[in-house]
Amino acid sequence: EKAGEATRFIGLENLERAAAYERKRITCQGCENFCQVTRMTFTENGETRSFFAGNKCEKIFTNRLKGSRTGANLHQIKRELLFDRDATPAEPLKNEKGEVPRIGIPRVLNMWDDYPFWNALLRESGFEVVLSDPSSMALAAEGYGTVMSENICFPAKLTNGHIFNLLEKGVDRIFYPMVRYSRTEYNEAQNIYNCPVVTGYPQVIESSINPEARGVPFDRPPVSFATEALIRKFCLSYLKGLGVDEKRARQAFAAALKAQSDYREDVRMAGSRIIADAKRENRRVMMVLGRPYHVDALISHKMGEMITSLGLDVITEDSIPLEEHSALDDVKVLTQWTFPNRLYDAALWAAEQDNVEVIQLNSFGCGPDALTVDEVKPLLNRYGKNPTLVKIDEITSPGSVKLRIRSLIESLRMRGEDFIPHRIERTDTAVFGIEDKHRKILAPVFSPFYTDFLVSTFRNQGYDLEILPMADKKSIETGLKYSNNDICYPATIVIGDLIKALQSGQYDPENVAVGLTQTGGQCRASSYVSMLKKALIRAGYPQVPVVAISTHTGGEALNPQPGFEIPTAFRLDSLFGIIYADVLARLFYSHAPREMVKGSAWAVAKKYIDLGKTRVNYRKPGVLYNLLDEAVKEFNALEVDPAPLPKVGIVGEIFVKFNPFSNSNMTEWLMGQGIEPEVPPLINFFLTMFVTEHYNWKNFITETSRLKLQGLRLAEKFVDHHINRANRIIGKAVQPTPGIHSIRHLADHAENMIELINQYGESWLIAGDIGSFVEDGITDVVCIQPFGCIANHIIAKGMEKKMKETHKGLNILYLDWDAGSSEVNAVNRLDFLVRGAREAFYSGRKKESRSREEKEEEKEVILQ
Repeated sequence: EKAGEATRFIGLENLERAAAYERKRITCQGCENFCQVTRMTFTENGETRSFFAGNKCEKIFTNRLKGSRTGANLHQIKRELLFDRDATPAEPLKNEKGEVPRIGIPRVLNMWDDYPFWNALLRESGFEVVLSDPSSMALAAEGYGTVMSENICFPAKLTNGHIFNLLEKGVDRIFYPMVRYSRTEYNEAQNIYNCPVVTGYPQVIESSINPEARGVPFDRPPVSFATEALIRKFCLSYLKGLGVDEKRARQAFAAALKAQSDYREDVRMAGSRIIADAKRENRRVMMVLGRPYHVDALISHKMGEMITSLGLDVITEDSIPLEEHSALDDVKVLTQWTFPNRLYDAALWAAEQDNVEVIQLNSFGCGPDALTVDEVKPLLNRYGKNPTLVKIDEITSPGSVKLRIRSLIESLRMRGEDFIPHRIERTDTAVFGIEDKHRKILAPVFSPFYTDFLVSTFRNQGYDLEILPMADKKSIETGLKYSNNDICYPATIVIGDLIKALQSGQYDPENVAVGLTQTGGQCRASSYVSMLKKALIRAGYPQVPVVAISTHTGGEALNPQPGFEIPTAFRLDSLFGIIYADVLARLFYSHAPREMVKGSAWAVAKKYIDLGKTRVNYRKPGVLYNLLDEAVKEFNALEVDPAPLPKVGIVGEIFVKFNPFSNSNMTEWLMGQGIEPEVPPLINFFLTMFVTEHYNWKNFITETSRLKLQGLRLAEKFVDHHINRANRIIGKAVQPTPGIHSIRHLADHAENMIELINQYGESWLIAGDIGSFVEDGITDVVCIQPFGCIANHIIAKGMEKKMKETHKGLNILYLDWDAGSSEVNAVNRLDFLVRGAREAFYSGRKKESRSREEKEEEKEVILQ
């Protein structure tokens, strides 16, 4: 308390005075957020004072804890630059009714980056553009009932509400493209993907809401901004389908390019002005790192307004002055997504500025941010700075966020005004050089059926490769300790397993290396190698080199390994080895549930795994086929109960599906319940390129030469020949055993349910496998996936409604696995599925038996 110039401190003896207040809940009507504000009223010496809590900003209800000025807010400026645009057609293109078509665009996800382009393209083509309303909790709630995945990020959940908002506006059609590749912004970047959610969510909208069924055409075309030629081809093709002539379409396309370029330049200019003013007046600037859609006031909980009310200026990750562009030097992760690449670039720039600090926004459930958060921090640490990470979703407490911002400001004051950023070298793991070929390479087990065949080529080349035993609980505990806990379950297991082995004392860190595969695809599994390298450093093993088995990422600069080469025979050896293992797996799963002597089926399978792994050689495939012939004979000799059994299909993420530890030995449990598990063959996971390369060329996604397409077609025929040869061997089994479907057959099934632009994770293969299950009479399916798998948000859970509409009677159980999963809960849910499968199977068998008996009786009557 202040009395005149003196300050009187109220001690603990006056606590009852602090408790004497009135509390009331009110709703702020100041903006679309409608914050629930708590007003606490205190009375002291006849004076009444109020304190407000719960509001996201202090525009209406303020505690007068503001800075001396309100800072410049690039969030607000970007919202205006993006969406305050003319929506009327430049020259109306009327339909047969004499009306100008109204095309709706949702204010969501990638539209927070691409809207200027699409707005100009459609307006200049003669259409009226209708934008959905700004985000609000009421708008979000309208769509919650159709959200297919409960743990997908809040920006995605918001999309459903925006689609309903457009339907209420009475638009003539909705345009929401599936954008796989963004624009090239950094020459050194490994790729320019959007994340799977940004690419695939239009497909989820089609499945869950289906605007077409509500009378509104829904356009969700596959799109690529990879080159100007590709996006031009798409735009001309799409506009032609809407009745726009080519001349006008070309003019509209030119206007769209200009609008997008002008927007990006306007953002940079606005950022440059804020930065220049702050330097001139010696003020601090707060760079808020996030995705473009974090500028949405609802998603960020008005983060920009919170910061600027405290007197700081706010800039964004895409507002760096071009002349000070930092690019992606010293980034230690795969630079494969466009939006995260901007974060790295901006973090490197901010690190070198003496008056710029960083707050990083991270949406709960954001897959790529499990990697970006771990990379932004060391980029800033190199210069003595620390980012403040703020995780946000629909229920984030604004009070706690404000407290963190104020704490950040206070810590900056404590750091002092004389702080000057200085560069410190980052620690990296050792390089696997020519002199390291003697090292033993430790690798985690993937599957008892497949691991040895995936690495057989490297053993044949003389590398000392040791496959570790199956993971255990200690592997998980170690993985959680040394890797980001937001990463998916397989990464936790394999990283923990490798570090656990190093900590066991069985291996000399100076004479071993560790190895992982690296796919280079659109999902975050491509970045396990960089996560492993960071975990090794944290665990105290920087001297242990990492070997990446990859042919796709172009990541040699990220993980140099001159002493480890990918042999040219790797792909062909792996092809034959995987087909061989697929046949053994299918024979095992068809015999093991029926074996009269427990363990006899695995004994045969293990025998031929051990025989086959030493004989893999693409030049002599006949050796493996001869072994399979012998294996079939031994399976035929097993004592089994030939009676048919109910079947349950298993689909899902590749590691969780094939690794027994990660799925708690699900196939073994099912077989113990009298169920024959149907596990899709692994080979098809590697054959999807035969379909997708042609699809991408046809739909202007990538620029692929006809010569390459012809080569792929020949390669596909070669592979089909060998799969057919394997199927003929499977056909010799006395116990009926399913063969291997061709990749084209699976793609045909998939196209009935999902767009083939979904090429991340298991891609469209899950839909294809389920279609083949139903074709084979299997309607009970378990989909197992890591908790929070961004790919399966789209291609699995996101497509449930569509898959069930396509296949009547289909029953899908989704099981999410992570370090904290309850096996009891999983078993209970599986038990319900199994009971239903058994009941349907045996009741069907009884009906079939009664039908045969009735036919026999009818035949006897006729004969009499």
